[in-house]
Amino acid sequence: MTRAFLRAFRSGVRAWAGPLGLALWAGLAQANADLGWRIITERSLGNCGACHAWQAAPASTSTFAPSLDGVAQRYNAAQLRQWVVDPRHLRPDTLMPVFGSLSGLRQPAPAQAVLSTEQIDAVVLALQQRTVIAQTPSAPPAFSPSASTSAPLTLAPKNPTPDTQGRISGLAFLSPSLRQMNDDDMANPMSLWVERGLAAWGQSKPGPTCQSCHGPVADMRKAVAQHPKLSPDGRSLRNLEDQIGVCRQRQGASSAQPDDTVLALSAALHHAARGEPIAVQAPVARQSVWQAQWQAGADQYQSRQGRMNLSCAHCHDDRVGAQMRGDTISPGHPTGFPIYRLSWQQAGGMDRRLRACYSGVQSAMPEPGSAILRSLELYLKVRANGMPLEGPSVRR
Repeated sequence: MTRAFLRAFRSGVRAWAGPLGLALWAGLAQANADLGWRIITERSLGNCGACHAWQAAPASTSTFAPSLDGVAQRYNAAQLRQWVVDPRHLRPDTLMPVFGSLSGLRQPAPAQAVLSTEQIDAVVLALQQRTVIAQTPSAPPAFSPSASTSAPLTLAPKNPTPDTQGRISGLAFLSPSLRQMNDDDMANPMSLWVERGLAAWGQSKPGPTCQSCHGPVADMRKAVAQHPKLSPDGRSLRNLEDQIGVCRQRQGASSAQPDDTVLALSAALHHAARGEPIAVQAPVARQSVWQAQWQAGADQYQSRQGRMNLSCAHCHDDRVGAQMRGDTISPGHPTGFPIYRLSWQQAGGMDRRLRACYSGVQSAMPEPGSAILRSLELYLKVRANGMPLEGPSVRR
């Protein structure tokens, strides 16, 4: 190393140590903090507002996890970083997602950490700058509730009362305006699908039709409430849309796969079956096969999944009533399908809604009609046995 190089190096160090250098460092740190704040607030990045609220972001009303106010006073930088990278090292049963690792995660999609090391450093800096409050709570909450922590129920003013088993319909968790839309058939978008379904049921054409085989749509009330069922050969489960598809293929349709007509027929059938108690039972001849399907659904419901490392139970059992941005988490009883979801701007069945949950936890998504989706539907329907059908309905 030459003397000229050493002189130049020392000169550079003195420059960075002087006022100009300090100003530059401060500017870089602020830019990094601003990046961290963008990661925290943007839904496509950290999306922290989905679970947390804090004074620095007044628009956030989420109650799924504790407020971030004062978090920089409760934890030092190393602890904050650990909460973001992999909070399981601090609390094994946490509901906090793992942002900096894929270790131990089940079917993450895509298969890379949510945030890079540089992004996590920026998040920590932003948390230190923007979540400080004057008073530190005497009993500071953790970053995330444990999996057994329950949230207080937040119900719409007009709501069904719990049944004898304490179960509450998902309609109870709609906002007043959405509930009004749902209850008014003239305003409920699903009325369009019901009308199309009734027309398809009774249409006049050569050969067998839905009505010529099954009679009036109202005669199908009990059959609607009994799905999903095992197929005649016992090899798979069929939900109502599957069965409609099979029937339509017998009538000459090119495929048994669900399409708009299948969804419309399902809407008409569910509309006719409103008030009918869900009655999904194991067939006497194939109880062991049916039980295996139910168990697969139960296991899936309880299993953590995806990059968010959450299970169905974490939301729909442990955090019922909590707010995730504008949504109130419901118990997940499948009484209102098919649904018109405002975020979709179209109708969909239970299959689509379950796949959306896979997407929400950033997990590999099963194909439409796959066996695990049918097993999960079976588990949810059995869990809701005895609850009245309320579909088709509206959701946010």
